[in-house]
Amino acid sequence: MDIARTPASLAARPRRFPAPGSRRKAVALARAAIFHLLGGTLLLALLILAYLTKRALGLDLVPGVDMLPDPEIEAALEALVSLLGG
Repeated sequence: MDIARTPASLAARPRRFPAPGSRRKAVALARAAIFHLLGGTLLLALLILAYLTKRALGLDLVPGVDMLPDPEIEAALEALVSLLGG
């Protein structure tokens, strides 16, 4: 035991993450969250594009039967656009 050296107090020691892998796990979690948000947005945009193409071309999956309630879908899209500030 070295008597000439006094131990440093806890407040003087540099603060670190409790475990070395915690920072890596936090970064991986943030990347996964961003990936899912961007992927969900892209999927929603593709579905909207497919629906608008269907409406523009007048396509029906089952001729003579309206499978999708167009006025309700258009109202939901308008509400989404106004929510996003468009």
